[in-house]
Amino acid sequence: MNEGILKSPDEAALDDVTAHVNELLEVCRSLEGTSVAETLLARLQAPRLTLESALEALISRRQARGDLPAVGNVELAQFGALAWKLEALLSEATAEELLAERLAQRCSDLLDDIAQSRAASRHEGLSDELDRLAAAVLAFRERL
Repeated sequence: MNEGILKSPDEAALDDVTAHVNELLEVCRSLEGTSVAETLLARLQAPRLTLESALEALISRRQARGDLPAVGNVELAQFGALAWKLEALLSEATAEELLAERLAQRCSDLLDDIAQSRAASRHEGLSDELDRLAAAVLAFRERL
């Protein structure tokens, strides 16, 4: 969990959600333009845009409240995408099957993060944004 000295547990939980969504999106961006699971990535284009929009709404609302949301570790996500590419080359499963499985797991973890974030605090004024983000994650996962 992302707990900082200057951040409340509420903010840290929200930072985890924000960072993990950003990392999920960055994995998809890193795989674009490669031969790895082109069909799957094309199918995920619309739900990915919805997810990006929901994330931007959450970040904007948090900034309006005076929070400074963490954005995640882009380099870590890029290394994760590279590891998935290598695993796809060595796996007996197709690259699309492997990527769908990994992305589905990330989505499940992210939904757990959202639920934990809600349980950890009252998140005044953020309920709608968290609902929208959870719905976007579900829509993304359904397209896998």
